[in-house]
Amino acid sequence: MKGLRRVLGRWRWRCSQIQRNESKLGNAKLLLPELSLPSSTPSSPPFIPGTQSPSLHLLHSDLTQIPTLNTAPTPHAHRHTTNMTLSCQSLSSPILIRTTTTTLQHFPFPATIPSNLSATGGRRLLGSYILRARGKELVLGNPSVTVEKGKYSYDVETLIKKLSSLPPGGSVARCLDTFKNKLSLNDFALAFKEFAHRGDWQRSLRLFKYMQRQIWCKPNEHIYTIIIGVLGREGLLDKAYEIFDEMPSHGVPRSVFSFTSIINSYGRNGQFETALELLKRMKKEKVQPSILTYNTVINACARGGYECEGLLSLFAEMRHEGIQPDIVTYNTLLSACAHRSSGDEAEMVFRTMNEGGIVPDITTYSYLVDTFGRLEKLEKVSELLREMEDGGNLPEITSYNVLLEAYVHSEKIKEAMGVFRQMQAAGCVPNAATFTILLNLYGKHGRYDDIRELFLEMKVSNTDLDPSTYNILIEVFGEGGYFKEVVTLFHDMVEENVEPNMETYEGLIFA
Repeated sequence: MKGLRRVLGRWRWRCSQIQRNESKLGNAKLLLPELSLPSSTPSSPPFIPGTQSPSLHLLHSDLTQIPTLNTAPTPHAHRHTTNMTLSCQSLSSPILIRTTTTTLQHFPFPATIPSNLSATGGRRLLGSYILRARGKELVLGNPSVTVEKGKYSYDVETLIKKLSSLPPGGSVARCLDTFKNKLSLNDFALAFKEFAHRGDWQRSLRLFKYMQRQIWCKPNEHIYTIIIGVLGREGLLDKAYEIFDEMPSHGVPRSVFSFTSIINSYGRNGQFETALELLKRMKKEKVQPSILTYNTVINACARGGYECEGLLSLFAEMRHEGIQPDIVTYNTLLSACAHRSSGDEAEMVFRTMNEGGIVPDITTYSYLVDTFGRLEKLEKVSELLREMEDGGNLPEITSYNVLLEAYVHSEKIKEAMGVFRQMQAAGCVPNAATFTILLNLYGKHGRYDDIRELFLEMKVSNTDLDPSTYNILIEVFGEGGYFKEVVTLFHDMVEENVEPNMETYEGLIFA
C-alpha cells in the first residue's frame, strides 16, 4: 500500500504542477465530455502508473475524486495480459485526456487491482469520470482451431468454440451452464461430429460423460453411435466397447446402428474375428443386420486376410437373409479376389453381379483387370478393356499399365505397343509409369532408337518425369556403352528438377 500511495501522490503532484502552468497561460477552453481531440493531434503512449504522466489538454480544479476501476479479480498467471473495455460515467468537472486505441499490455500491480486506482488501455475522461473495465474472456485450450462461419447455428457454433477453448482441467458443466435447456440432442450431435472431424476424442468423451450425468441432455442411441465411432477411429477399442456395453444400463437400447458402429471400430483396426463375433451377438439379440453391417464385416474380413471361401460364405449368408448386395459389396469382394489372385471366384462374383442387375463401374473393371493381369490371362484383360471402352467407361491408366506390364513380363513387344496405341486412341493419357514399362521392354531387347523416340514423345507430351524413368534410361544406355548419352540424361534430369536417388548414382557408376 505504501508503494501505491507513493504512485498516487506523485500523480496528484504532477497534475497540480500542470494546472499551475496552464493557469498562467489563461483560461483553458472547456471541451464537452466524451469528445476526443482532432485526428491531427498526435497520439501518446498509454499511461502506466509509476511513469511520467502524459500532458493534459484540459484541467479543472476538482482533483479530489480519483477514478476507479471496476473489474473482476484477474488470475495471477494472466494479470499482465488482461484486455479492458472502458466506459465513462459523467459526474462533474471533467479532465480530458487524449484518447488512443492502444490496449494495455503491462500492468505491474498485484493480481487484484485496488479499487481506488484506475488504469486505461486507451485514455479517456479522467478525474470526475468513473472508468469501468470489463475483463475480456480469456481464450484457453485450443483457440487456433476455428469453426467455419455459417456451417452451424449460432448456439452450436458458440458451443463448439467454448468447448474448443476449454483447458484440460476446465469445467464442462460451467462451460455449458448458459446452454441449459437451449440445445437439442441434434445440436450436440453436430458438435460431436465437428470434434470427430478434428480427431479430438478427448473433448468428445468429456462432453459425452457430462451428458450422461444430466437429465436435460441425456444421450440417445445416435449420440452413442457417434462417440463409439470417434473412439474406434482413434483405436481406443476398450473405451468404445465399454460405452457400447453400458448402453442398456443407461436405458438406451442397442439397434443396428450402434452394432454397426462397434463392428466397424474393430474391423478398421484389423480385429475381424471380434467383428464376426459381434455379428453373431447382433443376431442373437434379434437385431437385424443391414447392408451396411454386412459390407462392414466383409470389408473387415477382406482386409484382415480372410480366405475367399469365408468371404463368399458371408456373401451367401446376407443374400439368404434377403439383403441384396450393392456395388460396394461386389467391389469389396472383387478387391479381395485381386489381392488373392483368385480368378475363378472373381468371375463368379462378376457373373452374379450382372445377374443381379448391378451395373459395373470403373472400380469393378480395375479389380478384374488386376486379378487376371496377375494370373497373366492377357486375352481376358484385353477383352475387359474393350468392354469398358464400348460401355463408355474409359479405363483408368492403371488398368492399361497392368496389361502393359503383363506383356512386358512375357516379352511381347508387338502386343504391348498395340495396347499403348489403343489407350492413346481411347483418349487415356499415358503417365510416367506407362513410359517406364515400355522403356524397360525396349531396353531388354536393345532397341535404342525406339527408346530415343519414346523418350522424345515423353518430353513433347509434357509427361511428369520421375527418377525411375531416368534410372531405366541410364541403366539401358550404360549397358549399351552409350556413356555420353548417360551423362546427357543425368544433366537433363537435373535441369528438369528430378532429384536423383541411390539407384541413379549406381547406374552412373556402372555405366
